[in-house]
Amino acid sequence: MNFLGAGSYALSILILVVAGRTPEAMAADIRPFIPGTGSYRAIVIEGPIVSGDFDTFVRIVRENEGQVSGVFCFSPGGNFYEAMKIGRAMRKLELSSQAPMRDQAGHPSCSGDFGPKPYDQRNCTCASAGFFIHIGGIHRGGTFLAVHRPYFEKGALGQLSLLEAKSALARLQQSAQEYMTEMGVPAHVQDDLLGTASDRALVLDETTIKTYFWGDLPYIYEWTKDKCRVLSDAERERSENYSRRLAGVASASDADFSKTEWADLGALQKKQDTEHKCKLSIGQKRRADAYARYFGEKANDFASQNFDKWSEASKYLGKRFYDLLSEENFEQDAMGDMWPAPGLVDSILS
Repeated sequence: MNFLGAGSYALSILILVVAGRTPEAMAADIRPFIPGTGSYRAIVIEGPIVSGDFDTFVRIVRENEGQVSGVFCFSPGGNFYEAMKIGRAMRKLELSSQAPMRDQAGHPSCSGDFGPKPYDQRNCTCASAGFFIHIGGIHRGGTFLAVHRPYFEKGALGQLSLLEAKSALARLQQSAQEYMTEMGVPAHVQDDLLGTASDRALVLDETTIKTYFWGDLPYIYEWTKDKCRVLSDAERERSENYSRRLAGVASASDADFSKTEWADLGALQKKQDTEHKCKLSIGQKRRADAYARYFGEKANDFASQNFDKWSEASKYLGKRFYDLLSEENFEQDAMGDMWPAPGLVDSILS
């Protein structure tokens, strides 16, 4: 393939030592990320993926009673089949996924103020089996993804005859291909991934990522956009024009807008806010429904709480919600309940 030719996509090739191959490799650190008191939560998957990580992942999702909305992938690779199980669970639970961003030098970056950071900066990547987890998300962010064909653990193929090894690798390749097709990975990306040796990696370029692995899945994006549409095409065009004009000034007060234009911009922003709230509401309901389908029961905020041991419980009994708000200083979760949009992540993580 001519990676730089018209109609193709560019991929950078580099030598990569894949984590999870060495005997001392340990299980991934799978942990909840709870930034505040609101309902937005995520799960961090850090390190090489090994057998048993799927069970840990599902347990944490269930313990958080429908509050988890996404996953942060900080993994250099590992067990391919375990990664597929996690990816399929993410898709069924309607969870989002965030990979590292790419810095100006083309390296993975986990800096910025948004979200958790890997404990070990060597895990600031989403590669190999990590890619198979990431593509399970219904909404994807991040611009550093490294891929190659799945492989067997060291010594496994060498114990087989050459013909047996050929058959085993073909079955493994087929499993990978079926999974990627299920997750909507284009055929040409699949071909290049499966054609890349296990001791090398293809680092997908940003154009490829933002075309095929960025934002909502196509059917979700188009359905939600149509269902929540408030702005007309003409209004949306005016809004985009105002945004371009504002982008060229130091502050809003410097914008050369007439009173009529300011009023129009305000009205358009209210409509955009209505669309945004509609999308959030739909996303919350779909995630709640997905949780109920997956676990066979609705999420319950109180299911895992033992209030018998809560010494302060009695003072809240019989009181109304607004009475409690007036008496206590409850914090509002600054993160809200939305998974960050790709453009937002791009600006604050890069």
